Amino acid sequence: MNPELIFVAVAVIATAIGSVFDIKARWVPDYNNYAMVFFGLGGHAILSLQQNSIWPFAYSAIAVAVLYALSSVLFYAGVWGGGDAKMLIGLGALLATVPNFVFMQNFPIAWPFLITMWTNTLLFGALIGFVGTSYLAAKHFSGFKKEFEKIFEKYKLFLIPAIILFPVAYYFNKTSIIFVFVLFILFVLFLVFKSVENACMFKFIRPKKLVEGDWVVDEIKIADVRYKPDKSGIEKKDILELVELERLGKLDKVKIKEGLPYVPAFFLGLLSALFYGDLMFKLMAMLFAF
Repeated sequence: MNPELIFVAVAVIATAIGSVFDIKARWVPDYNNYAMVFFGLGGHAILSLQQNSIWPFAYSAIAVAVLYALSSVLFYAGVWGGGDAKMLIGLGALLATVPNFVFMQNFPIAWPFLITMWTNTLLFGALIGFVGTSYLAAKHFSGFKKEFEKIFEKYKLFLIPAIILFPVAYYFNKTSIIFVFVLFILFVLFLVFKSVENACMFKFIRPKKLVEGDWVVDEIKIADVRYKPDKSGIEKKDILELVELERLGKLDKVKIKEGLPYVPAFFLGLLSALFYGDLMFKLMAMLFAF
């Protein structure tokens, strides 16, 4: 059996398992992501020995290093949780040397499979974000409406460039119109996402229910314990201190920010890359052909 198909199978199963956990509990078990990294690096090391070539393992190790750097930036910037970052690294370990299989022969461009999977993941992540925020906005419509009005009032002046540029772009070419339209849509999405975040994505939980990586919102100063919110989320040592405060009756609840599940975007991005190819490239080709 083609060893690359085994790596693909492991990636599909692991992202499916991670998606279930992310949807149900908003976290991904470390053992799932670490298994991906171990299997990917270990499997490619075995391939290197069998083929008497360093390259299978080298490609896997390089992909891990590059995606570790990328995921670290996203994690410490507060864009992703730790589970998302570790899963991306695991996918790099597994899929660095994936060839074009029979059902991937019609790829429009010849670049690494990981780039195709990554761009597809971004598209599905945006779709999940749109669907998730729409659901939350409808569920908490009253609070969402109030936040949207406040945020629109704060940022409404940013609409002026779009209003001016759109008629100007009309006299140039289709690319200019698309560019201005995309900017306008991104601005509206920013207003919506920010409103949903403020109105719908904060909740209070007991300290003992905290998990590593949770985004605790408020600074906590009780007795000798000092916790300052971090974009990368709360660490285990801080959780233990807050749990101890709860045990002593000094802290009842903490306010956290919930994110939308992103691991399903990895799962869908991987499947679409395998069976359909580069969605971003095809989408851009359709737009410019319009």
